[in-house]
Amino acid sequence: MSTENIVDQIGKLVEGPIAEVRDELKAIVDSGSAREAELKAQLDLIHTDYLTLQEAKTASEAKMDSLQTALNRIGAKSESEIEASENSEYKAAFEGYLRKNNPEDALRALEVKLMQVGSDPDGGVRVPEDVTNRVIQQVYETSAMRPVATVQQTSKMEVVVFQDLDEAGGGWEDEAQTQSETSTPELGKIKIPVHKVTAEPHATEEMLADADFGLEAWLSGKVASKLARLENTAFVNGTGSGQPRGFLTYAAGTDLSAQQIEQLETAASSTFDEDDLTAMIGALKMAYRQNATWAMGRQTHKNLFTLKDTNGNWLFDPVGLRNGELWGYGVSIFEDMVAPTSGVTYADGVKPIAFGDFREGYMIAERQGLRTLVDPYTTKGRVKYYTTKRIGGGVVNFEAIKVMDIKDA
Repeated sequence: MSTENIVDQIGKLVEGPIAEVRDELKAIVDSGSAREAELKAQLDLIHTDYLTLQEAKTASEAKMDSLQTALNRIGAKSESEIEASENSEYKAAFEGYLRKNNPEDALRALEVKLMQVGSDPDGGVRVPEDVTNRVIQQVYETSAMRPVATVQQTSKMEVVVFQDLDEAGGGWEDEAQTQSETSTPELGKIKIPVHKVTAEPHATEEMLADADFGLEAWLSGKVASKLARLENTAFVNGTGSGQPRGFLTYAAGTDLSAQQIEQLETAASSTFDEDDLTAMIGALKMAYRQNATWAMGRQTHKNLFTLKDTNGNWLFDPVGLRNGELWGYGVSIFEDMVAPTSGVTYADGVKPIAFGDFREGYMIAERQGLRTLVDPYTTKGRVKYYTTKRIGGGVVNFEAIKVMDIKDA
C-alpha cells in the first residue's frame, strides 16, 4: 500500500471523531455544560493532528513525484517493476529512498553505477568484479601410454630386462644311439635408463598471498599435466637420448636380437584399407592377441567411421568404434601418432597405426614421482617451484607390437 493511501485512510478515521466531538460540543454549549472548555481542547488537538497528516500527505505526494522522475532517468518505470527485477540494487535503492528526506542521496550511487558499468573511464572501474574460484583450463591431448604399458618402479638408474630369444636344443633319438649333447639357450638383456624431466614455474609473493583460490595447487596441477604430456610424447616418438625411447623410432624388421619392430607396408600409397588392418592382426602371434590394443591418433580414428566397401557398407561397426573397439580389440588414442594430411590421406612413409600387446611389449621405468623444491630465496619477491621427475621407457618385447607403414608412392 502506498504512503498516499495510508494518509487517506488515517484522514477518514480522524474525520469521524472530529464530527462526533463537534456535535457533542455544540450540545454542551447549548446546554451550558461545564465540560465546554475540555471538549474545545480535545477538538483543537484532533484538528492539529489532522492538519499534520494532511501536510504529510502533501509531502509524500511530492516525494513520490520526485521518485518517479528519478526512476525515469535510470530507465525504471514503476515501483512494482523495480521489485520484480532480478537486480536487488534497485530494490535497496528504492527502500533507502523512502527512508530519507533527500531524494538524491538514495539513488545517487545507483545512477552513477548505471551510467557505464562496462566502461572503466565512465565509472565502471569503481565497480568490483564478481570473481569465482573456478579456473577454465585448455584441454591438451596426449598419448595415454600408462594404461596399456607395463610400469616398473625402481630405485636405480636403470631397469634391466632379460630377453629369452633362444631355445634349448632337442631332437629324436634312436634307442641304440648314444645320447648327444644339445644346445643350451642363452639370455640377452635390455637396459631401460631413467631420465629427468623438469619444470620451474614461479609466482610472486603478492600473488600467493592475495589470490582468492588455491594458486599453489593450481600451479602444481599445471606442471604435473605438462610433464605427463612430455613423457607420453617420448613414449611414442622419443629418441632415447636424454629421454625415453618411443616405440615408433625402432628400426623396421623382424630380427628381435637387433631390436627391430615389424612394420607392415600398406598396399597403396597415401592411405590404408581394411586389408592393411587385417594384415596387422594376422602378423601378431596368438599369444599377444588376447591383450592387444590398437593405437592411433584421434583424426585417424575418426576416419575409420567414414570408410565403406564397394557396396557402400560401413567397413567397421560404428557402434563398436564409438565404444572404443575395432574388431573386438580396444582402441587407444595416441595423439602423438601422425595425423592425416587431409581427409584420409597420409604422407608417404608415416606410421599412423600400431597394433599389439603394449603391456608385454613396452616398459615404463619410473624412479620417483613428482618432486618439488620450493625456492623463495634465489630471486627476491618470487617463489620458484623446481619440479622434477625421473622416468624412462622403451620396447622390451619387439614381436609384441606391429606398426603400419604408409607405402611410398
